[in-house]
Amino acid sequence: MIHWFKVVQMAARSLMLHKFRSFLSIVGIIFGVMAVVAMLAIGEGAKRETVRQIELLGTDNLIIRSLNLTESERMRAEERQSPGLGLIDMATIRQLPGVALAAALRTYSVESLEAAGKPAVVGVSPDYFTITNIELAAGKFISDTHLHRQFRVCVLGSDAAWTVDTRRTAVGDTVKIGSEWFHVAGILRDKDYSGGQGAAITPRNANNDIYIPISVIPHGIEASGEAVDEVWVQAADAGTVSSLSRAVLETLQRLHRGVADYEVIVPHELLQRKQQTQRIFNIVLGTVAGISLLVGGIGIMNIMLATVSERTREIGVCRALGASRTDIVIQFLAESVVLTVLGGVLGIAFGCAAAEIIAKYAKWTTAISWQSVLAAAFISALVGIFFGLHPAQRAARMDPIAALRSE
Repeated sequence: MIHWFKVVQMAARSLMLHKFRSFLSIVGIIFGVMAVVAMLAIGEGAKRETVRQIELLGTDNLIIRSLNLTESERMRAEERQSPGLGLIDMATIRQLPGVALAAALRTYSVESLEAAGKPAVVGVSPDYFTITNIELAAGKFISDTHLHRQFRVCVLGSDAAWTVDTRRTAVGDTVKIGSEWFHVAGILRDKDYSGGQGAAITPRNANNDIYIPISVIPHGIEASGEAVDEVWVQAADAGTVSSLSRAVLETLQRLHRGVADYEVIVPHELLQRKQQTQRIFNIVLGTVAGISLLVGGIGIMNIMLATVSERTREIGVCRALGASRTDIVIQFLAESVVLTVLGGVLGIAFGCAAAEIIAKYAKWTTAISWQSVLAAAFISALVGIFFGLHPAQRAARMDPIAALRSE
């Protein structure tokens, strides 16, 4: 019966006789495993962050944005009498089959607030809060009654409730927007909008906004009552988003008379493209890590072949005392595996440290999972077995008599 603990103990003792050489032999393994752990941490972090950002936008939503046109494009739009993105678009799209909700958004430039570094003022229709999954901390949302009767009410983001005045604003207070006073109907619950590095579209930070009915244009602000910046559409079924986006595009082309003064963003498709890009990124990093492990494995094999040559007489003595070829294979294979596992442990530690450094200084989200740690440990052990098997078999095939005669 093989006593594995003693085998590992003997292997460790043999490797300790040449500490520096043993360490140099596993440098490639350390960097290879470090690359694997860091790569998986970056990939998993990017995946989670992408999913989180797209969920903020809504995988069953469509976003239609008004585009800033060049002078030539504006002249072409005027020739074709395209009205630009407006409330008529929202009303028409709302009638399409498969549409659950539709809402419009318009931002206002309020100099008095901007000069003081205060929040943005945003006019919205009531369904906007439902579509974007914004929650209340207190009070109530803008309603259809507020919209139709043009009540001067507002809903403050969690940060805006602190910065719009010199004190914490509460439901029932009044705030001055432009030259008019608005009644605070509600305060939004704080929402995490951090991260989003490399995102194709960043969700609007509702924490910093002041929302008012889109039918109300604060006094002194120049704005068209019909023009909007965005139209948000929620599909009745998430599985029909792609077909709904085609129907929306056809409707907009007809309403805008073929003028492309808008863009349609489908978060679900953005997620799919981002994941495809991430897979390519992982393959590239995986190839680099694989090359590092290959180089490290070759280094292990080279050292083990040299070790076998140096210990020829020792092998002959072991065979003469009754050790079988299997015993010799296990002895040298154990040394190879101990080397690579040690390199794997150090590589995992360095990989975790590298992931933390990347998260801190590059501002990338990283996530280290137990699956990635186990995968790295398994790979390092596998490298030890694969590259240590040939030197071990070479040692086992030695003729005991010839080995004893060697100097």
